[in-house]
Amino acid sequence: MSLRKLAYDGVLAPGAIVRGADAASPGSLRAMSSMTPLVLLDVQEREVGRCGIESWVTFEAGHSVDLGPVGYFRILDVRSSGDPVVLVVEPTERTPPGALS
Repeated sequence: MSLRKLAYDGVLAPGAIVRGADAASPGSLRAMSSMTPLVLLDVQEREVGRCGIESWVTFEAGHSVDLGPVGYFRILDVRSSGDPVVLVVEPTERTPPGALS
């Protein structure tokens, strides 16, 4: 059974579809046509992480994104929406829904 089928059936959380680059060989993201590489940079242009995302996912500056084991980040800028998607981010804490910030 595929991850997409498990996610569609509600067995996996949506965030489970994100793949860490360490878990995938360089060619495996290409083999899954619905996956797009994602590169995360900090404000000093240093790479802070890589993973693969579903190709339909879009990002906007000011939003936060939970990339599971890669981390939780606030998006400062979207440098490229192509292949790979390049985001400038800053790590941030996960805030439970309804919690005061």
